Amino acid sequence: MSKQLLKKELILIDFKQNEFLFYHVEVLSVGYKELQVITTSGKLGNKGREHIIRVNEYKEAMKIAYSRIYDKKSAGYLSKQKMKDAITAAAQFYYYEQKTKAPKKTYTCSLCHQQMEPKLHKKINEWARGEGNWDYSPRFIGYKKVICVTCQIEHDIFKKRAGEKKDA
Repeated sequence: MSKQLLKKELILIDFKQNEFLFYHVEVLSVGYKELQVITTSGKLGNKGREHIIRVNEYKEAMKIAYSRIYDKKSAGYLSKQKMKDAITAAAQFYYYEQKTKAPKKTYTCSLCHQQMEPKLHKKINEWARGEGNWDYSPRFIGYKKVICVTCQIEHDIFKKRAGEKKDA
C-alpha cells in the first residue's frame, strides 16, 4: 500500500482569459525508498493530465514537489482552501451588505403625497412644529402633518415673512 506524504491542490481563476484551471501535487511512498511525485493539471471539471516522477530519496521528492508548487503559485495559483475561504467570505459580505442595506427613505406631502426633498421636508417639519404652531389644534389641517408648499398655498397656510414685499 502507498502512503501519502504530501498533497497540495492549487486553483487558478482568471476572469480576463476565462480560465479555470487546477494543479495538484502529491508525494506518495510506494515502497522502501521508492517515492512518486504525481502532478495533475487541467481545467476545472475535467480529470486533467497526470505526470509521475519516480524518485529514491525523500528530500529529492519534496524538492521537486515544492519547486512545482512554487512555480504555479508564482503564476497566480492559490491553494484550494484559500480560494474557498476567499469566495465564501466575499459571498457572505455581499449577502450581508444586501441584507442590511436600508431602502432610501422617501419624504412625501401628507395631503397630496408628492415627493419632497429631505432638506425641504425637514425644514417644513421644524417650522410647523415651532414657529408655525400647526400642532396647536387637532382641527387644523396640518395637525401632526408635513404639508408641501403647494398645498400650503392652496389651504392658505403659507405666509410670507413680515419683511418681504408682496407682489402688486
